[in-house]
Amino acid sequence: MATTKIVLDLQSDLILSSPSITTPVGIIASDIKFGSTSNVNAELGNLSTNISNEATARVAGDNSVASNLSSEVVNRTNAVSSEASTRLANDNSLALVISQEISTEHSFNVVEHASLASNLSTEIVNRTADVDAEESRAIAAEGSIASNLSSEVVNRTNAVTAEASSRVAGDLSLNFFKCWKISCNVFWSFIGEWFNCWDKCKNRWC
Repeated sequence: MATTKIVLDLQSDLILSSPSITTPVGIIASDIKFGSTSNVNAELGNLSTNISNEATARVAGDNSVASNLSSEVVNRTNAVSSEASTRLANDNSLALVISQEISTEHSFNVVEHASLASNLSTEIVNRTADVDAEESRAIAAEGSIASNLSSEVVNRTNAVTAEASSRVAGDLSLNFFKCWKISCNVFWSFIGEWFNCWDKCKNRWC
């Protein structure tokens, strides 16, 4: 980087207000990178040209970016508007389909519920009739069982009584036979003894 020398009068204690350099002195050519004034002028010209070209390019680029951005904004706005319209149409279509499905399902449920209620009512009537019939049959069967049981109790009681009477009569008959047999045995034993005594007495006396 070039260096610049400012030579003041010997009044170094003075404060400069808005100083300006009208005729610079003390610039050494070797302090400048390009080595000479002509090279500096050429370089300044090139730099000015480059700056102008860069500024032109930047302006053109900015204009292109602004144009593209404007187009993109328009395109995105149109895309968003189109998407919103599509979504709204689809939402309306979906809402219509859902409404139709709900209506169809509701109608189906109404019919099914009515059929179910009718079937349930018929089933209740049938089951009530079955229960009543079963109750009547059970009552009749229980009455028949009670009657048969009562008859069986009477029959068994009579049979037991008859058996007891038969056993008593048999026992009496058996006891009579035993007594008769014992009496016969005693009688014949007595007769035998009597004949024996008779024989002995007859032999002794005769």
